[in-house]
Amino acid sequence: IFQDWLETEKSKCVQQKGEEVLISIEHLRQAKQPQALLFGLLENYGFTGNIIGEIWEALDSEPGKLFYSETHELLKDRKHLILRKRKKKSKESYLISENVQFLEKPFPLKIEILDKSGSFEFSKNRNVACLDYERLEFPLKLRKWQEGDYLFPLGMNGKKKLSDYFVDEKFSRFEKEETWILCSGKKIVWIIGHRLDDRFKITPESNKIMKITLVSENG
Repeated sequence: IFQDWLETEKSKCVQQKGEEVLISIEHLRQAKQPQALLFGLLENYGFTGNIIGEIWEALDSEPGKLFYSETHELLKDRKHLILRKRKKKSKESYLISENVQFLEKPFPLKIEILDKSGSFEFSKNRNVACLDYERLEFPLKLRKWQEGDYLFPLGMNGKKKLSDYFVDEKFSRFEKEETWILCSGKKIVWIIGHRLDDRFKITPESNKIMKITLVSENG
């Protein structure tokens, strides 16, 4: 009986998003047996009864608190409990030289050098960056963001800390940890998949364009 009830509730409050499992906090609170539901949802991920009790008590707390089992980690976010396998924080970085046309790691990037012409059209796709080639300093560097990083967001006046950008854009703690940036020298060029830096935008004086495309799994 409990398993049938659990599966019914799970279909209402749990959704898969890539490698993450999202549990609706609102639905959890409204369930007839919320603590039993939370236990049923988390026990197969290695969370002990004591940890699940701490998670329950943290539902009304500020977002950002993390809980761990041996195999998984759970983030208390604004509207969801976000569950995923535990990951090692990557300190790796990757260099992109002028002649590279495709980068496989840490994710596929297609790189093109184009002559600016009257037929050139800017892409509104956040997964595409069109940059003034002559303003770039090679090799470019791809790395995870760090505290103290800042950029000059395209279309805005002045600089902004990435930590403030993440708050404004409502990034979860997990999303911040997974964010990569592209650098030219010590300057940030692109928050991959999100925002370009105004210092590297295409202008009427631009002659060459570097077009970088984040390739999806479907190509």
